[in-house]
Amino acid sequence: MMLGDECSECRNLLRQAGQAILEHLRAVSGLEEAVIRAEGEDVTTLKEKVLDTGIARENSVRAYNEHKAGHAARAKTAST
Repeated sequence: MMLGDECSECRNLLRQAGQAILEHLRAVSGLEEAVIRAEGEDVTTLKEKVLDTGIARENSVRAYNEHKAGHAARAKTAST
């Protein structure tokens, strides 16, 4: 299955994964800036946000990969 041939669920999951990745990168960047500025109160909150967005990123990417694996399994079954 080529990128343009993906089902609507593939496109939706991929879009969600991309958004989760961007949110995680923003959180990491915000934490980095707070550490550089030595803003102690912000650092704790931002560490939590980095952890939360990291989990969301992992879950979104996993959901996309599992969905794609389902397509591959169905395609393999159909070809045998």
